[in-house]
Amino acid sequence: MPKSSRIPRLLLARREEIGVVLLLLLLAGLSFAFQYGTLEKFASIPPGTGLATPQEWVHFVRGRIGLSWYDALIPIAMVAVIVSVVSLEIRGRTTAA
Repeated sequence: MPKSSRIPRLLLARREEIGVVLLLLLLAGLSFAFQYGTLEKFASIPPGTGLATPQEWVHFVRGRIGLSWYDALIPIAMVAVIVSVVSLEIRGRTTAA
C-alpha cells in the first residue's frame, strides 16, 4: 500500500482525537482573549472590595467597567467548547467499548 494513501485513512480513523485537539486549541485562544481582553478591565476595581449581594456587585461593575457584547460572548463560547469536548470524549468512549 502506498504511503500517501495510509495518511488520509489514519486521519479518518482519528477524527475524534483531531477534533478534541482543535477544540482544546480554540479553548486556549478563548482563554487568552478572556484573560487579556475582559479580565483586564476588572483591574480598576480595588482589591478587597466587599459587596454583600450579587445585585450590588452587578451594579458596581456596571458603574465602573464598560463591558460589551464581546465580553459576554467569550465566556459563552468557552462553555460551548468545553461541552463539545466533554461530549466528544463521552461519545468516543462509548463507541470504543
